[in-house]
Amino acid sequence: MQSLWLNNMQIPQYEKLQSDINRDVVIIGGGISGILTAYNLAQKGVKSTIIEANKILHGVTANTTAKLTVQQELLYANLSKKYSLNFAKEYYNVQLSALEKYKNLIDNKRIDCELKKTTAYNYTLKDNNDLLKEFAFYEKINAPASFVNYIELLFKINGAIKLDDQYQFHPLKFLVSLLDKLEIYENTKSVKVDIKTNTICTEKYKIKAQKIIIATHFPFIDSRGFYFLKMYQSRSYLCALTNVPKINGIYLDVAPDGLTFRMYKDYLILGGLDHRTGRNEHIDNYAKLNKISNSLFPKSSIEFMWSAQDCITFDRVPYAGEYSHTTKNLYVLTGFNKWGMLNSMACADLVSDIIIGKHNNGEEIFSPLRNRVYKHFGSFLMNTFVNIKGLLSQPLLLPFSTEKSLQRNMGSVVWYKGFKRAVYKDKKGKLYVLKSGCTHLNCQIKWNNSDKVWECPCHGSRFDIYGNVLDSPAYKKLEL
Repeated sequence: MQSLWLNNMQIPQYEKLQSDINRDVVIIGGGISGILTAYNLAQKGVKSTIIEANKILHGVTANTTAKLTVQQELLYANLSKKYSLNFAKEYYNVQLSALEKYKNLIDNKRIDCELKKTTAYNYTLKDNNDLLKEFAFYEKINAPASFVNYIELLFKINGAIKLDDQYQFHPLKFLVSLLDKLEIYENTKSVKVDIKTNTICTEKYKIKAQKIIIATHFPFIDSRGFYFLKMYQSRSYLCALTNVPKINGIYLDVAPDGLTFRMYKDYLILGGLDHRTGRNEHIDNYAKLNKISNSLFPKSSIEFMWSAQDCITFDRVPYAGEYSHTTKNLYVLTGFNKWGMLNSMACADLVSDIIIGKHNNGEEIFSPLRNRVYKHFGSFLMNTFVNIKGLLSQPLLLPFSTEKSLQRNMGSVVWYKGFKRAVYKDKKGKLYVLKSGCTHLNCQIKWNNSDKVWECPCHGSRFDIYGNVLDSPAYKKLEL
């Protein structure tokens, strides 16, 4: 499975770290947030170094829908209710500023990333009360939105919020244009951060830094910040279709299981089927997506299929700034929810401003030090329950079957030679056997039948059939 964005895309390659080094600012993570932070710092006269465990721009960043819109599901009505109208408006303005930063940067550098102005639609097929509450926010702040009852998609809706002057683009073409003069080391995995000495330990070498920025999608330093308690990870699935009627906007059904649509050249990108990572063990979501595409566009053909992973915070607002109350010169960018493109820009701009001591309007909004759990106590309890269940499943829950019961091209936690193991049986019947506890906090892993990988239902770490880490917060591979 490969995303449309990686097709025929030439991404520069960088050497692996070969010695101990000293640097002013080190960014751990070579995705969009890390690269934007490094670029913003460079524009402000601060040199930084990026280290990436694998290859830059091949992780979460490559799997986006690449929509640049301030319209983010039903967020503003919820922020107005939980906090205040003013807070929701400030968040909206920060998103609007990030949108302008993209446009100005692309225009000023004349970046050929196929930036296209478009109209965003958030629609519903069901009861429209929540959508009307969201639209009320736009009216209160005099945003240029309108409520419509018709869209160009081939099904009937029960209302949509229309917002002009939004954008879409090719994310990797944009980011590659920013790499010039940045110091980057690939295949350089951070296995430990010594907080007392501000030292990053890789597998062979050490990096001494004045300031460290964690931009690894999900933060991996658990002893500070406790991000594994403050958010979870969600998986969604996408495909790129050909031989379809062209649409002119970007669309999102605001239902939890809603679909998203946008064009890229002659491709229609169709996505959705969201679920918490590690909670979709036996379902083939690509088959479901294929069925949906055939129903909506009977003459279409699927050319690309891929999946995306998002960090979800309880209040749907990212964490960006100081990593914790007890860590000096350590910063984080995470929790972008389903809106990584704009939030990456907003948070990268914020952290780079903090580094140089400049005020930024997003500092209080995105602060990782915020204490708002009491306003989202139900979500906090549910997340805690899932974590405890996953932690207890590994030592206490015994499997009822052995590897002999496994169908081919399937995986499960079973009894194997007297031990509890995660076993995958390939199409030829060969077994791939791993320990069943995630290397992050030892939650019991589960099989993802869509992507044919192992996932942690607690915090979203993912591993391939050989045990290699695909997604953080885990950084150690699964062993036999």
